[in-house]
Amino acid sequence: MLIVHKDKILEWAVVVLLLGGVLYAATTAWKNKSRLTIVGEDVKSIKRSMISLLLEDDPGKSGIAKDLVGSTQFLKGIESFKAEAFEAAYHNWEMAAEVGDRDAVYAIAVANESLREKIANPETSEPQREELQRVLESAPEVEVESGVYMLRANESEQ
Repeated sequence: MLIVHKDKILEWAVVVLLLGGVLYAATTAWKNKSRLTIVGEDVKSIKRSMISLLLEDDPGKSGIAKDLVGSTQFLKGIESFKAEAFEAAYHNWEMAAEVGDRDAVYAIAVANESLREKIANPETSEPQREELQRVLESAPEVEVESGVYMLRANESEQ
């Protein structure tokens, strides 16, 4: 008798297995959004670390990161900043930011902080300090809202 119903038992086993899979997927689907959010934040964090690494003075540190981060305009900004052509760096990053490159906005934020640190460094000469202050005063400003870096709108644009 068991052999006669073997096909039916097999069909029911498949149905129960499929329903179990659907039930499992339905009960855990809500977790996927939070997991994706966490993974997204981790990726942002890694990319931000690489941007900071690109702006380091030590050329040995930036080679790997250069291959993983950014557009041509963004990378031109990095190279300009490292060559202390700060206005050119900011110009390139602003152009990249205008077409939606959020990494360029983050680079501006990191560069601004880097210049502030150089200004505060007692080893920076007074002429250098004045030049860096002038550059920083004309640099784009960045604001952070809910973890998103955005260029602050100029008073004249509003």
